[in-house]
Amino acid sequence: MIKINKNITQILYICTIVILCDKNNILLLKSYYDILKIWRYFMQYRKDKYGKDISILGYGCMRFSKKGNSINLEKAEEEIMNAINNGGNYFDTAYIYPGSEEALGKILEKNKVRDKIYIATKLPQYLIKSKASLDKYFDEQLKRLKTDHIDYYLMHMLTDIAAWEKLKNWELKNG
Repeated sequence: MIKINKNITQILYICTIVILCDKNNILLLKSYYDILKIWRYFMQYRKDKYGKDISILGYGCMRFSKKGNSINLEKAEEEIMNAINNGGNYFDTAYIYPGSEEALGKILEKNKVRDKIYIATKLPQYLIKSKASLDKYFDEQLKRLKTDHIDYYLMHMLTDIAAWEKLKNWELKNG
């Protein structure tokens, strides 16, 4: 059983281990499941520029557990639903994370929770050769995520000013 002091003052991330520190003790959490058990006790939110409450602690979907060569959908669903049920509402994924967008989309659709969370995914800018390919990738990501919108569409691996200028010329706007 994990005992939590309500005066948590600091969260330090070290690889997949989280250390919660307060004035009197240090509690070592060794797995993601341990984190989910205590998540609801310290979840905080910040407003984005549109006034939406976004959980400070987001869920990164890059490294879902594997079952053989593919994502263990059952375990991923358990983790995602635990995160949502304990106050997490920000989920980060990307086109280049193998199977991540599809898994997240399936889980959100199955549990009918898309309207409770915010999805951030990333634009694979280095793959884009034209405005048409930009639209193609965006539409593909919508299908993978099984949604009609993406809340935060981010630039992935933008390496130089020239790449940014090219995208700006296609009239991409900073939301």
